[in-house]
Formats: sequence, structure tokens, C-alpha cells
Amino acid sequence: KGMTGVPLTEADRKGKAGLYHNALSGDLMRIIERDGKLWLSTSGEPPEELLALSPTRFRVADWPPSSELSFEPAAAGARPGIRLSRENGPPELYASMEAFEPTAAQLAEFTGTYYSKELDVSYQVAVRDGKLTFAVGTKPYPLVPAYRDAFEGPEGTLLEAVRDAQGHVTGF
Repeated sequence: KGMTGVPLTEADRKGKAGLYHNALSGDLMRIIERDGKLWLSTSGEPPEELLALSPTRFRVADWPPSSELSFEPAAAGARPGIRLSRENGPPELYASMEAFEPTAAQLAEFTGTYYSKELDVSYQVAVRDGKLTFAVGTKPYPLVPAYRDAFEGPEGTLLEAVRDAQGHVTGF
């Protein structure tokens, strides 16, 4: 600990806050701008301050020193992203995603009972107090909207809706 980063200007912070998704692992990262600093939140954990090594390279204080986040400019036709580099293993790429803020009518599209043949279990998706919930048995878990048709569930589980040709939700 005790590590300090380089100071960031407002221009350095601009455009970095948002939601990022790793298509291979399904993991989500949220970058938050608060108090003139950037913060990283993963799987509903409390945000951790990002320490700037440069205007585009960052690390988290209690992560191993070899773990770094680099903001990557958008390639032609692509969204900007984050490259997570770790000492052991290839870099992980996270694409910037447009946050999904569904209306009540949009939330209602996801409600229903969904059956998993592999697990032989039914899941109930309902709207409770204006929020989408996911239940197996009687305990409902809140689902946090992530990006279009995707919600973050318990312990960072990502649920992505499947739609039929008419656009109706048929599964997750």
C-alpha cells in the first residue's frame, strides 16, 4: 500500500467511466468517476480506487503489482476497451458496453418461468419493487441491468436473455 499514482486531469478521466464486458469470461467491470478519481467495481464489490501510472495505465492498490488496466482506444468500427494484464497469463480484453437502463415495460419483457433441462430446475423471473428478480425456489435475488438484454445476478453471475426471431425473450 502507500502507493500514489500520477495526478489525472479532467481530460484524462473523460470517457473512461462506464461498463466493460469480457466476452470470453462473461465478467463485467464498472469504471466510476468520483471525487476527481477513477474507481473500479467488479461483481457488486465496493469500488476500489484506480491508481494512475499514466493517463491510460492504472492499477489497483491491493492487486499484485504486475496487474494493470490499460485503456485502449477504439479501433475502426469498434468500441474502446480495457486490457487487463496479469503476470501469469494472456491479457484479458474488456469491451466498452452501453449501459442498459430499462423502463418498467422493458423489464416486464423478461418475466416468466424458465426451465433448465440440464439442471432439472425452474427459475422465476419477476419484477418486484420496480426491479427484476431471479428466484430458484422461494428466495428472489435482485438482477442489476448491465447492457442490453444482460443482467448481473448473485456473485457476479451474468444472465443474457435469448430472443426468438420475433424479439420475444425465450430464455437466458
